[in-house]
Amino acid sequence: MSLESKNKQESIQEKEEIQEDKENNKLQEKLELYEDQLKRAQAEFANYKKRIAKDIENVVLLEISKILNEFFIFKQTLEKAIINENNEDSKNNLTELDNNLENILTRLNIKKIDIKNKEFDYNISECVSNQNVKDNKLNNKVIDIIEEGYTYKNKLIKPAKVIVGKLEE
Repeated sequence: MSLESKNKQESIQEKEEIQEDKENNKLQEKLELYEDQLKRAQAEFANYKKRIAKDIENVVLLEISKILNEFFIFKQTLEKAIINENNEDSKNNLTELDNNLENILTRLNIKKIDIKNKEFDYNISECVSNQNVKDNKLNNKVIDIIEEGYTYKNKLIKPAKVIVGKLEE
């Protein structure tokens, strides 16, 4: 083989290698693009699954709170009946029924909101009235509870209805 022919062959090989490198670079760029798109799609899907799970949890909580609010109305009526009942046997039976209902709520992890004599918090209670107080310590404190408030799994399902102290001027 002559030198000239050898140089041509080497030149052709170099051009082919350069062309292969360009193609490899293009393929590598496409691969990186597809990998990036795949990672983004996977992240979006993971976020979607979390969002759907949270939405389902919120819907379930809403429906549970609707049902429980009906029981709370029954419980309030029962408590009023206990207060107004004159017959001791009937009063004891109603009290036992109320205690059983309390036990059911406890087993279901439904808790009363403890707010008596505490700072009024509009996130967990509703002020239905203000009562004038002379003591500054009672200003903006829950003086009385008209209706109990409840939480389920640390989420509010029924706000308390309260009377809040207001400092006399």
